[in-house]
Amino acid sequence: MFVFTLLLGCTGQAYADLAGCDAALRPTPKSSGSMTFILALDGISVPESVPGLEDPWILARGLTFKVATNLEALEHDQLGTGNFVKTRFQVVACPQRQPHQAGDIENEAGLFLDNGVVLELWGSFDLDEAVFSHAILPIYVRGAGEEIRPGKVFDFAFPYKTTTPVVPHSELRFLKTILAKSLPLRAYAAVGAAAIALDERKYDLARRYYCDSRQIMLDIESEQGGLSSSDRDLLGHIERMSRKVITLAKNDADYHGVMVIEWLLPGTGCGGSSS
Repeated sequence: MFVFTLLLGCTGQAYADLAGCDAALRPTPKSSGSMTFILALDGISVPESVPGLEDPWILARGLTFKVATNLEALEHDQLGTGNFVKTRFQVVACPQRQPHQAGDIENEAGLFLDNGVVLELWGSFDLDEAVFSHAILPIYVRGAGEEIRPGKVFDFAFPYKTTTPVVPHSELRFLKTILAKSLPLRAYAAVGAAAIALDERKYDLARRYYCDSRQIMLDIESEQGGLSSSDRDLLGHIERMSRKVITLAKNDADYHGVMVIEWLLPGTGCGGSSS
């Protein structure tokens, strides 16, 4: 089973405190029949004295639950090499961390990745919009071929629309809603899971997560009327890797999964076409 960990931190922490996340530095238990991915949500910067947002712990608990609910759509009982691989996502609160820019997580990124953290998420909310930064740690640490450099994060903004009449705690409800429904969050988590599955030579699972992330990216493109240049580069990487994983599987003498069948030729994309 794969586990993803989400780190959610409170506001006002100094950079020196960024390493203080025991939950993310705890080694993830490994099992031949299961994989657990860890998703990290760091501190969310919010306006001061907004009812429902003033207590970082209440904010963390509410948003962590909504992120976990979102990621349930990615959990699979995936047929693997001779058995089923169960996957799940785990969300962990991390009050000590609040990055302000992409480079702030550099010192811990490799160690987090080694301990099963696939996505680190943080953001800001100013009563106009919520902007979330997503670090897909396998890509953040290693880059992604020619498409994406190491240290890259993916930003996504959600406009805030107040309700009429004003609903109590509407700001907290807004943050909960967008994290419970966020397609970017789900897409970035899926591609991070695919990369980790490929590292573990679980080719069938990697292929499925690459194809999941591709479809979600296409859904985002349809919903938004287009993709940012960063997301377009990421989609290109996803499509390339969805094809490459077939070749890697077929060249692995220890692999006996579903991709050894003749009709799934090298170069076959998620939609079934060959490049």
